[in-house]
Amino acid sequence: MPPDDRRRPSEELLLDRLRRISGSADPVPPEVTALAQGAFIHRSADTQMARLLEEESIGIRGGEALLLTFTGEGVSLNLADDEGSLIGHVSPPHARVELESPASSNTGIDVDEVGRFTLDDVTGPIRFHIHLEKQDVVTFWVTI
Repeated sequence: MPPDDRRRPSEELLLDRLRRISGSADPVPPEVTALAQGAFIHRSADTQMARLLEEESIGIRGGEALLLTFTGEGVSLNLADDEGSLIGHVSPPHARVELESPASSNTGIDVDEVGRFTLDDVTGPIRFHIHLEKQDVVTFWVTI
């Protein structure tokens, strides 16, 4: 590029043509775009990220189950995937929990008095928003 960081018209035409060719030959899949947009939705300075502490696959009768453990500021979330059903436990139990996926808007989750919940037919990339009394915590995206 020239020192003044301006492109010549011929460079702009070439870049525009390359964008069109790559966009038609190998377009970005819609789910990738949705995930990228979802990474920035509902983010604020007050939201903490819960990190994936543990991921393991365990053998169960008739197959395997995926176990995930997230931990963040004052909150933990344990998830077990059992053939499309997701069994979860959030601590502290009085938190409000929402499920987010690129395919739909946030879905509120009914959590019982000890923090347990079950979700049916959960597939694809998801993440959880956990609303505590004084802060919000969000998990990283995982694919179930």
